[in-house]
Amino acid sequence: MTCKQCGGPLPPQKSRGPKRATCSDRCRTMYSRYKRLGHPTWGTPGHPYPMVAATCAYCGIVFEHGRWKARNYCSRLCAGKAAPRWPNQGECQRCHGPRSVRGLYCSACRVAVEKDMRARDHAAHRIRMYARLERLRAARAAPVNRRALYERDGGRCGICGRKVNLHHPAHHPLSFVVDHIVPLALGGLHTPENVQTAHWGCNNRKSAKIPNSQLRMIG
Repeated sequence: MTCKQCGGPLPPQKSRGPKRATCSDRCRTMYSRYKRLGHPTWGTPGHPYPMVAATCAYCGIVFEHGRWKARNYCSRLCAGKAAPRWPNQGECQRCHGPRSVRGLYCSACRVAVEKDMRARDHAAHRIRMYARLERLRAARAAPVNRRALYERDGGRCGICGRKVNLHHPAHHPLSFVVDHIVPLALGGLHTPENVQTAHWGCNNRKSAKIPNSQLRMIG
């Protein structure tokens, strides 16, 4: 028996399944594809891969391909050069030059804008940090010992009531911080009576507010 696609000899069949119609995976794929698309050479042995001549739309050379569907370019390189993934469209909002489809700026302006945004965020963070230091200096009425404060509160968070671990690194949600019951931004003082042990995560969520439970304690 011969292959129904290329007309070559069929390899010996090792299994007891249905008999093979093609000699290889490629012939089987082309055979089923030509059958599905109604190719004129389907079922005619000796015409395995009909080659079609075409002209590249980018470089203009004549090439042959074995695809049943039309092919406009001779290679992926020509296809990428003729139709880039992100063509330049519109103008940059910063330098008014050409920009890509994605975003509002060209590549050079995008780097400059991101650098300006980082500098602006850093400056805003420094302003907030210095404002807090000024409030802390103005409200400092008595020194606060962190170890003594931890032992006074029994090592428990004054906001959630859970245990505080001293061995967690800084900015860990369960690390130890000193929390002002009445925040400095609302006129509170930095005194042992106005501070309590707290988790960093609880203190961060509390921000510059006074929970209702602590309002009852103050009142």
